[in-house]
Amino acid sequence: MKKENSLPVLTDISSIKNLVSIESPEGVAYQTGSVYIDSVKKVIHDDKSGLLIRGNLPSGCSKLLKINHTANADTLHLQLMSWKPKNKMCTQQLVPFTYLYYPDIPPGKLKNMQFCDVNGQTVPFDSNPQ
Repeated sequence: MKKENSLPVLTDISSIKNLVSIESPEGVAYQTGSVYIDSVKKVIHDDKSGLLIRGNLPSGCSKLLKINHTANADTLHLQLMSWKPKNKMCTQQLVPFTYLYYPDIPPGKLKNMQFCDVNGQTVPFDSNPQ
């Protein structure tokens, strides 16, 4: 990972642990759940500004359902939801995940944002990804 314009540049995402994608519960009865966030890092990947979001899903069969965002002057507000099949027995342990999110925000504005509000909780941006 190198730095460009003071943001880390991800060159090889294949080495990112627990990388997930949004999964739709098409045709499956499901219930929504929480997502627990550990860190949100501003990065550049494929010449796009993005966020490397690390956290935990609530159970062994939970999937990332959706991410919505809004932005004001200095704060990015993220809403993350998970889903799991309804009436399915799942391990009740937190499952780590990493997600690369590209919000539709001009790169300069994202770079200058100071705060990130995730599901109503303020999480500081971390500019030094591990």
